[in-house]
Amino acid sequence: MAEGRRSIQDYMTPNARGTPGSIATPNVEANNFELKPTLIIMVHNSIQFEGMPNENPNMHLTKFLRLTDTIKYNRVSNDAIRLHQFPFSVSERVQIFYSGLSIHNRTTIDDAAGGSLIRKDPDDAYRLIDEMASASFQWHTTDTYNLKRKEAAPVYQAESSNPLVS
Repeated sequence: MAEGRRSIQDYMTPNARGTPGSIATPNVEANNFELKPTLIIMVHNSIQFEGMPNENPNMHLTKFLRLTDTIKYNRVSNDAIRLHQFPFSVSERVQIFYSGLSIHNRTTIDDAAGGSLIRKDPDDAYRLIDEMASASFQWHTTDTYNLKRKEAAPVYQAESSNPLVS
């Protein structure tokens, strides 16, 4: 890899120096502040921004702010509530993509990358995935595996004249 360029794995590896993130969560003075799982699910299901061309990011933010303004906790700012919701929407996208690939597709991607994809530079990885997506008919799906399984299952006929065999 070229000098000074980082692989995807480098970005995924935790930094031992413990540098803080660029988004600072406000301090919460309440000792009983907790976002309930149902609240997280409600925000997740009702407000999703995929970045598609037909989506309006301003409308997404308006809906997010409207929903989070209905949530109130004593001594907890609205910004703290909003920022506590943020990590769930960002990190989940990466997990969905990776866990959604079948083992066959992961192997295909790694083979096309000439090794593990996460060891590649993000720009190179993006180009590779973009090229592979343009030929998406090659990807295996769950239906492909089910069809192969159904075709491969043999059917045996039992002879009723011999009770020991049938």
